[in-house]
Amino acid sequence: MAATHDTVETSDQREMGSGRPLQPRTFKGQPNDMTTFAGSWDVTIETPIGKMAAVFDISEENGLISGTARSGDEVVEIREAVADGDRLTWVQNVQKPMKLTLKFDVVVDGDSMTGTSKAAIFPASKLYGTRSS
Repeated sequence: MAATHDTVETSDQREMGSGRPLQPRTFKGQPNDMTTFAGSWDVTIETPIGKMAAVFDISEENGLISGTARSGDEVVEIREAVADGDRLTWVQNVQKPMKLTLKFDVVVDGDSMTGTSKAAIFPASKLYGTRSS
């Protein structure tokens, strides 16, 4: 299947007090007739420092995938989401337990999600979870 990507940018917001435009937020996605990623996902990530619980709130609209990830009191944006069949990849920046850019690569089968989360030089962490809504 050839990958096609749509991009939506919003640049009408202004940096607080400076008048300069904020960097555009970009969501990439691909229309996907076979698998839906939308929903709230309760996941466990087996990190080098122990198991971490998270919730991925993923939405799909007009073929674009976006959302947030929550763990404890931290909520971060899911960025650069790309679907290919039953596979979804994305990036997110976290501050806890340390400042990291995480790259996710998951496969969805019905209401089950499995895959990995990779941070810099650390080994890939296994991820698994279920759709709660």
